[in-house]
Amino acid sequence: QMNRRKKLYVINRETASQKNSQNFFRGHVVKSAAFMAWKRSADMQIKSQGVPSEPYASASIAVEFVHSDLRRRDGDNALASVQDALVRNKVIADDCWTKIGTPSVTHSVGAVAMARVTVTETEPIDWAAELKRAKR
Repeated sequence: QMNRRKKLYVINRETASQKNSQNFFRGHVVKSAAFMAWKRSADMQIKSQGVPSEPYASASIAVEFVHSDLRRRDGDNALASVQDALVRNKVIADDCWTKIGTPSVTHSVGAVAMARVTVTETEPIDWAAELKRAKR
């Protein structure tokens, strides 16, 4: 049994969707200024709350998106933004399904928009062995 590390990160502001914030310029995809501002802010907030000395190789992730209005939003794209921020800031090594499974996502409303992200280190699964067993 491993001694599991667990950390709560609070990322203030409405989570920007990188996929819905793209512009095309001279044949290249360019992220919007709004997304880039969210990304910079999220990176600073995550780092200020402390990152592990080594990224979690395997983890479970629970995200609560708190919304301060009722605008229509795409939760999948917001989740991708959060996962990418966790990888970029070396909280988790990879956001592949074999490393983090399926994150749990909930939504609520509050006076201030934020994402409450709980990352819990998990025992790695030997997916190659699991696949081998499944094909017997």
